[in-house]
Amino acid sequence: MDGQGKVGRRSLIVGSAALAATGLSASPAEALIKSRRAEFAVWDPITDRSTTAMTPRRVTIHIAVTSSADIYGPGKGPGDSYAHFYNPRSGAPRQHQTMDCRAAADLEGSSSTISVEHAGIVGDSMTDSQLTNIAKIFAWAHLFCGVPNRIATVDNLSGLAWHRLGIDGNFGTYDPNLRRTWCRDQTGAVWSSSPGKTCPTDNFIRQVPTVYNRAQTWIEIFRNPPPDL
Repeated sequence: MDGQGKVGRRSLIVGSAALAATGLSASPAEALIKSRRAEFAVWDPITDRSTTAMTPRRVTIHIAVTSSADIYGPGKGPGDSYAHFYNPRSGAPRQHQTMDCRAAADLEGSSSTISVEHAGIVGDSMTDSQLTNIAKIFAWAHLFCGVPNRIATVDNLSGLAWHRLGIDGNFGTYDPNLRRTWCRDQTGAVWSSSPGKTCPTDNFIRQVPTVYNRAQTWIEIFRNPPPDL
């Protein structure tokens, strides 16, 4: 929808194209709904959120450095920041922005990113509930928003990504086999104005393969939902 609540022709086309690319069939209206809202998330829109349309190329993992059940809604965070989703340590994720419009969590990357903030402090790992939630978000974004089904690399930031890929800092000697050492030095991405920010922390980054593997199961479930889903 545009700022007046009307469904735009471009949004209908984009939503239908993303769905068609997965081999799924749906009406244009159904495709649009699925490309905007995740059915499993609590809808909690941010006041005065952006109406600027985007075509997402990645889902990016963040840590909020808090154990709060939510940090948004209806207001924005510090500096008017906000993510598409907030993933609490237990319970359903909260969706604060539609997936076809920009949020404000990834600086220059916000024009192509579905951002997901997570409850947690430094030293935490994602809980089982959080792992499932982010896997479902990525699976949904792949099927209904056209995000590539892959883990981001330093030379291709599409797919399942994490905030540190666009942060300037010293995260240890670069090792192509250790994702926690990858940052702006290798990617050139500018996703934060705060140098040295560890987001989403080493423990979260170590769990990226688990998220991706779980997402493959959810892709199949969303493609062929059981009658009671």
